[in-house]
Amino acid sequence: MAEPRVRNLVLLGRTGRGKSATGNTLVGRTAFQSQRGAAACTVTCEVHSKTYSDGTIVNVCDTPGLFDPGLSNQETLGELAKVLSLVPGGVIHGALIVLNGDDTRFTSEEQCALRLLHLLFGPRLFDVATFVFTRGDYFKGFSDFEAQVTTFCGVELYYTVTSLFHSSNVWRSMLLASCLNH
Repeated sequence: MAEPRVRNLVLLGRTGRGKSATGNTLVGRTAFQSQRGAAACTVTCEVHSKTYSDGTIVNVCDTPGLFDPGLSNQETLGELAKVLSLVPGGVIHGALIVLNGDDTRFTSEEQCALRLLHLLFGPRLFDVATFVFTRGDYFKGFSDFEAQVTTFCGVELYYTVTSLFHSSNVWRSMLLASCLNH
C-alpha cells in the first residue's frame, strides 16, 4: 500500500488577521482557538491535522502573530523558529500569509513582517506562499498591492479571498489547491 501524501502548511502573518480561523477551515473543525478582534489568541505554535478523502494528510501549523503587543518580538520569533520541528519531516509545503481583506494596503508594517518571515524561513518561503485575504465580504480590490508584493517577494503572487462562507468545502478545496499545487 502506498504511503499517504503528507502536506505541511504554516499560517503566518500579523496579529488579528484570521490565521486561526483559516486553520480551522483547513482542518474542518474548531481546532485552533479563534476570536474576532485584534487581541491575540495564539501565543504558541500548534499543529492540527485532517485526512482528506483522497488520503492526503494536511498538517496545519498555527503561529503567533507578528508584532503582537502581548508578546515580545523575541518571544514571537522564538515560537516561529519551532515550526520546522513541529511539522512532520520538518518541511513546509505551503505558507499561508494571512492578511486582512478590508485593508489591502502594502504598509511598512506588512513589509517588515514579510522581511522577518524571509529572514526566519529563508527565500524559498515565498516560492510556496499563498496570500490569503480574510474578511472577503469587505474586500474592495487590490489597488496596487499585488504589484507591490510581487515586486517585494520576487515571485508570482498566489492569493485567495475569503468571505462569510469561508468554512465551506468549496473554499477549502480551492485554498488547498492554490497552496499545494504551485
